Amino acid sequence: MEYYLSLGANLGDRIASLQAAKGFLAGLGELLQSSSIYESTPVGMPGAPLFLNAVVSMDSRHEPRDLLKLIKQYEKNAGRDELQGHYLPRMIDIDIVMIPDTFITAPGLCLPHPEMHKRAFVLLPLLTIAPDLVHPVSGKNVRQMLDNLSSDERVEFFCPF
Repeated sequence: MEYYLSLGANLGDRIASLQAAKGFLAGLGELLQSSSIYESTPVGMPGAPLFLNAVVSMDSRHEPRDLLKLIKQYEKNAGRDELQGHYLPRMIDIDIVMIPDTFITAPGLCLPHPEMHKRAFVLLPLLTIAPDLVHPVSGKNVRQMLDNLSSDERVEFFCPF
């Protein structure tokens, strides 16, 4: 199954955290593409450190719920405590953003990610690897979603990934 995932980090060695997460994901399937790394202002976290973000695509035999469970355990092992709240600085954040042509709504798992179309830090990196990927609900591709985005979020190229 093909997945698109968003990676973010705003604590510690952010690049090392993204690289480690990419290595973790490579162990769960075949990495197909990676965007560059972008630096972005935190959304919903006033005063928090800047994020580094990237998007990867991968092919994995894991079903969505199983993949999500593995990702959540990895984040927990990396020091993320979601019980303290969602909008907090973190060593790593990995979200399953989309599975092409798939819509899932279940407790704890909604695909495509319900906020992806509002997030420049997801859409800009995604544009570089899958500009024609179509959101199964809106019918818009990544380029169209980015063009329709109204956000004061700052997202800038940081380095290759």
